[in-house]
Amino acid sequence: MTKIKASPYICITLDETFDISKTEQMAIYMTYLCGMTEKRVISSFVKIIPLENTQGSTIFDAVRKGVEYYNLDFRKIVFCGSDGASNMTGNNIGVLSYLRFRNPFILHNHCMNHRLALTTSDIKIDVLYLQQYIDILVDLHGFFAKSGLRNTTLKFYQFEENEPELAI
Repeated sequence: MTKIKASPYICITLDETFDISKTEQMAIYMTYLCGMTEKRVISSFVKIIPLENTQGSTIFDAVRKGVEYYNLDFRKIVFCGSDGASNMTGNNIGVLSYLRFRNPFILHNHCMNHRLALTTSDIKIDVLYLQQYIDILVDLHGFFAKSGLRNTTLKFYQFEENEPELAI
């Protein structure tokens, strides 16, 4: 945390989910500048916080408590990345609105991976062959993942063909 505190700027990335027991929780990552002369950009996982619910005020309160616990300066938080959901980006009661109350200059970005997931889930409804393609990929993964022998054979052929090794 010392390196994060020393950074002139901090970016936070928030992602809420629920675990296997259906407990709502939020993962917090921070990206910051490190080093006095050679500034390097470092991203670090900070914490997973259980949440009572996923309302913007609840999520912000968890972030606020974390910032205060680690004695960080809200004015240093210049960027927030999230999944783009309304509880994160809403103008009145989203996490971003609460962050902007503390720092009106904070920027936000909707995570590209979340955008891609939303796009493909919307498209596969309308484009039948895309759904079939996804089904084939899922079946292929299952075929190799469920057999140590098939997985070993796949790795052998990847090596023989000088292809990057896939992790299954």
